Amino acid sequence: MKRLKSCLVMSKDVITQHEIAQMLSDLGIEIIYYAESLEETLEITEEQQPTHAFLDLEFETSFSGSFITQMNQVSRTRVTLIKKRGTKNSGDIKLNIKGNVTVLEKPVTITLLNDIVHPQFSFGALLAEAESQLKEEGHWQSMSA
Repeated sequence: MKRLKSCLVMSKDVITQHEIAQMLSDLGIEIIYYAESLEETLEITEEQQPTHAFLDLEFETSFSGSFITQMNQVSRTRVTLIKKRGTKNSGDIKLNIKGNVTVLEKPVTITLLNDIVHPQFSFGALLAEAESQLKEEGHWQSMSA
């Protein structure tokens, strides 16, 4: 039986936490864990092993790349960092972190979350599938002509 997808949402801002959780619920995620700190995030990740973790860094001052290393040691959870637009460059964040981490800027939309939680149903994947079907049926015309 396929394991249900579950997500952890960590934010010190309760409104952000619940907005993200609601969008995940709308995407069919039935199991959602909540955390208010990095320590709590690590505990829940170790105990529950969620599929994805969304960490809001806007009010988090103690975050470092070593936290991701700690998470990777206890779980295979896919981590997504959420930061406020215009703050530390997402490229800088990725360079300082070892592991597969996605960085999103606020405002987070349901489309962005869908691309992470259900990559097979992302907008790009759907376009590629439509293009493939049109080519098979002979209805595809290249835009370069």
